[in-house]
Amino acid sequence: MEVRKSLLTPYSRERMFDLIEQAENYPRFLPWCPAVTIVERDDDHVVATIHVDFKGVRFQFTTNNPKRRPEWLAFRLARGPFRHFDGEWHLAALGDAGCRIEFVLRWEFDNTLMRKLAGPVFERIADTLVDKLAVQAEALYGGAAAAPPAPMAAVVAPVVAPASAGSPAPPDGSPVAPPAARAPAAAPGTAAAPTDPVTSPPGANPDV
Repeated sequence: MEVRKSLLTPYSRERMFDLIEQAENYPRFLPWCPAVTIVERDDDHVVATIHVDFKGVRFQFTTNNPKRRPEWLAFRLARGPFRHFDGEWHLAALGDAGCRIEFVLRWEFDNTLMRKLAGPVFERIADTLVDKLAVQAEALYGGAAAAPPAPMAAVVAPVVAPASAGSPAPPDGSPVAPPAARAPAAAPGTAAAPTDPVTSPPGANPDV
């Protein structure tokens, strides 16, 4: 059997490569994968044992996967119920538009019983793997749309007081300051009230 898939994604190939390579996280978003064991990992390859449990079909297989981050990762069967099993991920950068992912997987189970029981299940698994990966990428990295621009600060124009009679407006158009408040005139024959400043009662704290 063979499955080929391609995907255009708005995320960088570094992010998508890491999502593909870190198989230990597969149980979080692949419903058919209850567990993954990373046997060995370095800059050039990763060895992983993947457990499958889906629709009553249970088995596990181990792959030795050479890699070249962030552009390429391959599958090479180390142990499992397959006559042959191999595949590859290719990731091509698309500048600010993200990346393009090409996926191919070829396999054949090693006996008639596994082909009959596990064949349709594994075909479904392989066919939906790229779609599940895309959904997980969006959940981790967010939507591709750019953030909306920040709202502009409101501009408040100064309030210009109308010019009083006999007080022409300044020629440069600057606002006219309102006249200072004046105390009411005292009635004829009456002394004006003193304008002593307000004082705090004894013992009061003037800073409160």
